[in-house]
Amino acid sequence: MNEYRLINDIADRAGCTSSDVLGYMRTQHIADARAVAQYILRDYGWTWQRIADLFSCHHSAVIHNYKKVVNDEKLMATANKLRKL
Repeated sequence: MNEYRLINDIADRAGCTSSDVLGYMRTQHIADARAVAQYILRDYGWTWQRIADLFSCHHSAVIHNYKKVVNDEKLMATANKLRKL
């Protein structure tokens, strides 16, 4: 799956835009959408740094978001649904 299509799908489900997901806003639903996108990209085999470059952040933020999804049942369920698209 193309990373931008994935981000658009996640943004649509979260009720925001892809630029919101790729941006710096920390509103909860946008931050959760960003975390799910980063989790799925990592699951597809992307490196921490490659994901960080796409989202214009530090790789440690991506690692934090990955762990956030792993430890949250609701976010993990969302990630599993989106991964099947």
